[in-house]
Amino acid sequence: MQRTISRKSGLELTHPALRRFPSNDPNLQGWDSADSYIVNYVEEHLPECRNALVLNDRFGAISVALTSTRTTLFSDSYCALHAADLNRSNYPKDLDTVNQLDAISGDFDVVIVRLPKSLFFFETQLAWIAQNIKPGTPILVASMVKHLPHTAKELMEHYLGQTHVSHAWKKARLLLNVKEDRPITKTLESKGFDVFGRHYDTLANVYCRERLDPGTALLLQCIEAIGTAETVADLGCGSGVLGVEYARHFHPQLVHYFDESFDAVRSATLNHEKHAPTVKHQSQCGHSLERVSEQRYDLILNNPPFHQDQVVGDFIARAMFEDASRCLNENGRLVVVGNRHLNYHQILRRWFKRVSLIKSNAKFVVLMADNH
Repeated sequence: MQRTISRKSGLELTHPALRRFPSNDPNLQGWDSADSYIVNYVEEHLPECRNALVLNDRFGAISVALTSTRTTLFSDSYCALHAADLNRSNYPKDLDTVNQLDAISGDFDVVIVRLPKSLFFFETQLAWIAQNIKPGTPILVASMVKHLPHTAKELMEHYLGQTHVSHAWKKARLLLNVKEDRPITKTLESKGFDVFGRHYDTLANVYCRERLDPGTALLLQCIEAIGTAETVADLGCGSGVLGVEYARHFHPQLVHYFDESFDAVRSATLNHEKHAPTVKHQSQCGHSLERVSEQRYDLILNNPPFHQDQVVGDFIARAMFEDASRCLNENGRLVVVGNRHLNYHQILRRWFKRVSLIKSNAKFVVLMADNH
């Protein structure tokens, strides 16, 4: 199975039509050579493939390029699924999208995986494949070489059987497997973590799934200083710690959880129902607050991410700050925690008249922004 592609990638010919979402930088393309490598491998070596399952396709590049197959795309990322929807408008494509592994159904000729950033998330997908995909099915994993740890191959061999590593092509590699029928001897579970004696459950792809994020820990020390609010948004909620602990302390009318990860939104919902059941809550998966039209908040709590997959930057934080300024009541306020070096106090002044420091330590700052 150690074969390399020999012809020009279809993605290289059509990449101007493939868009990223969010489209923060016109210089960043919606595909990479790992996408090209795996698409061409399927087209050259699995030409009879008619039904494909694709996991973790970042912008739909793989899914829409497999033009001769019916494709089911799974992703935990709202942004990835939305990008796939945008990109398939340029292709005549049969594409089904799902955001839970247990919602996948069908008989697949091949399973294609873009290696996710979280190895635990990857392992949960391998365990699902081992239990739900028939033996003899090709399982192909694509990654850029710099993001491919040795343990990825070891995990594949544990769950699926003998796995081969392809030659590198344009700094990308494939892990190639034909699924074996073997028993699963390992039980996977995410341990979660405790906050103030309360246990928070986290699903597989939640950021900091087994420990309290240190920035969140600092913001929690400021809950009393933040003061009361009736309508509260936990933006970039993760496991929901900020919203839940605020709800327990002040008992607002509503806490609304937002994240682009479906696992995060589901985890926050579970934790709110367990720890703050008397406070009304809602949840929504999306990019920042772009799907909020009429709802306005007295308070938005925010620990913004500084990366999208492997791309690092403050573009998501900027989108969150701008959306927060739109979605706050006239006297509303945004409370943000972030690393000192990110200079959020300067960035926030683009959308807010007043930015003040609430608390800081050697690494993080907690800021309050408003337009009073």
